[in-house]
Amino acid sequence: RLYKRNEAGAEARHELDIAAQRSAFRRSEFALDMETIGHDPRRALMAAFADGRMDARALSERLRELDDLDRRAAIEEAQRERDERLQLETRSREDAEAQRRREHEERMKTLDQEREDSLRREKEDREDRLHDQEARRKDAEEERKRQYDFLKTAASQGLFNTMDTHGQGERLFAKV
Repeated sequence: RLYKRNEAGAEARHELDIAAQRSAFRRSEFALDMETIGHDPRRALMAAFADGRMDARALSERLRELDDLDRRAAIEEAQRERDERLQLETRSREDAEAQRRREHEERMKTLDQEREDSLRREKEDREDRLHDQEARRKDAEEERKRQYDFLKTAASQGLFNTMDTHGQGERLFAKV
């Protein structure tokens, strides 16, 4: 009996050792599989197919699903890029339009200012001409008054009594 018990114990230890070795081997294989597969779902499917955990039909369906997902993701990415490009182009057009508007407003302000300056200069020139005309008129009036006063003084002193009276005095008075 002791022999059978020892033999059973040795056999149980042997089975446990084999189970431990198998478990260590599986963990080692799993670690290698994870290193090989990484985050690639296609490699994971191929590994499952190679291990016999998946048949060819299931593998084909899953690969087709992954391809469909990749196509949808590529389409969505292309759409996002297109939308971003359109937004950038729209912003660029809006910025260019705003710049054109600002430049137009600046040109209009400049033209308005130039127009105002021109009108102001014309008004000043007109006022200067009117002032000059008024000054000349006043000067001429003062000159006539001085001449009139001179003639009046000359006449009161009898200067014209001794002059040739062929109308020179009258012409002088008429001129003044």
